[in-house]
Formats: sequence, structure tokens, C-alpha cells
Amino acid sequence: MSIHTKWDDSYSEWVIYTADESIEGTLSIRWPLQGDWSKWDYRIGEEAGSFEMRYLEDPGYWEARSGNTLLTARWFWPGDVSHWKVMDDDLTWQWQTRWRHVTEEWLLTEPKEHGSLQLYTEYEGDPRDWIIEDRMNPEVPLVTKLFMVFLGIYHASPKH
Repeated sequence: MSIHTKWDDSYSEWVIYTADESIEGTLSIRWPLQGDWSKWDYRIGEEAGSFEMRYLEDPGYWEARSGNTLLTARWFWPGDVSHWKVMDDDLTWQWQTRWRHVTEEWLLTEPKEHGSLQLYTEYEGDPRDWIIEDRMNPEVPLVTKLFMVFLGIYHASPKH
């Protein structure tokens, strides 16, 4: 899978492709004309959901919603965008950059028994195009995986 900006000069709209390059879904800012980067919506096939910064004054606290599923994400260390705790009702996932404060490559570090998830830029230094290596168990909800992908691309992308 991969995720790419819809336009070369904007990071507010993304297109998600399957391995065979067919369009699978979209991810975009909810209110693009307001320049509000704190609320996002996605749709992949029949599934739709949202990612929202819980409090504007706390960029280290995000929520994901899809159907009856609610996930939260918090900085692992205050102010450190390179390491996140993503929590659902049962598990706490750890999503972090491979190298501290280099946001071009992300990976799932815990728990390992559910498989692996990795995100990295297709071209070094270009945050418009990303490769998603999803080797997670099929029972892991799509919203969980996409939430982690979102946290990676959001923190690597310029906000314009």
C-alpha cells in the first residue's frame, strides 16, 4: 500500500492506493478553507472515520473514530512527536520513528505479536509519497493501522 498527496503543493488531501496501484481511499482535512489541521476525515471503501486533535492547546493528544471504535494517541514523552502510545479498549501500541526526530520512517515497536507495520517516504526528503508495509494480523482494525499512518505523515508534513 501507499499514500500520496493529491496535489504536489498541498498536504491537506491524500490518496491511498492498494498494492496494485488502484485507488482505495482518501484522507483529507475536514475544513480546508479554514486552515484547521486538527480535524481530518478518511474513507476507504465502505469504512469512514475521523482523526481529531482532542484539545487545540495539546498537540500530543489525538482521537480516532470509526463506527463504534475509539482510539486515543498520546506522546510517549511530553513534546516528543517521534514516539506515540496508541490505545484502544484492549491494547496499547507503540508507534515511533526509526531514528529519533527523523520523521521519514516509522514503525510499530510494541506489541509485536500482532505483526508489523512500517511507514517510510518513497523518496528521501520528500514527505508527499509514502510506502506502507502492513504485515499486521487481519483482525487488527483498519482504523488502528490508518491512525498510526496518519500520525506519521501528519508530523512529517509541512502545514500549508
